[in-house]
Amino acid sequence: GTSRQPAEFEYRRPGGDEERIYRISLVPNTDEDGTQGGCFVLTLDITQDKALQSELELKASLDPLTRIYNRKYLEETLDQVLSDRRRRKPVYVALLDLDGFKQINDSAGHDAGDAILREVAATLRDALRKQDLLARYGGDEFVALLHCLDDEDLADTCEKLLQAISGRSFHYGGNDYHVGVSIGATRIR
Repeated sequence: GTSRQPAEFEYRRPGGDEERIYRISLVPNTDEDGTQGGCFVLTLDITQDKALQSELELKASLDPLTRIYNRKYLEETLDQVLSDRRRRKPVYVALLDLDGFKQINDSAGHDAGDAILREVAATLRDALRKQDLLARYGGDEFVALLHCLDDEDLADTCEKLLQAISGRSFHYGGNDYHVGVSIGATRIR
């Protein structure tokens, strides 16, 4: 049978850098006597709307200070990991707490602390693999979801993160600051 209800779908037209996204609506045309006489096709270019939606979704999932994922996004991702019954490979969670950060905030001020937090976040993110996720949990605490092969790989990954932070100094206002990091990690079961 034929449907008298409008049908709507999205169509992506590939085009290299200029991919376009259209919303296509098929609206049946019904004559006065009730017989269906073809349909109208309405096409709306929604490329910009989709780009804006993606941008808003990304902003909602990022910590505004460090530009890494926020706690809300982390919790949503953790829920997905925990509910994924098909997960074959281990996933580990690591809590990272900065050592000596409070003294920087107290002695040099919050602007210095914010600048150093941004650098620390970038350093940690760069030390992780692409499939790992780093989020700011709050204050000077970070959480990483790590896709390690086993416990030995986890230990190596945590050591790499420790070295990335403790092995460098962070600059602000002509001064160098050092922070350490404490890490606790376990496999998600």
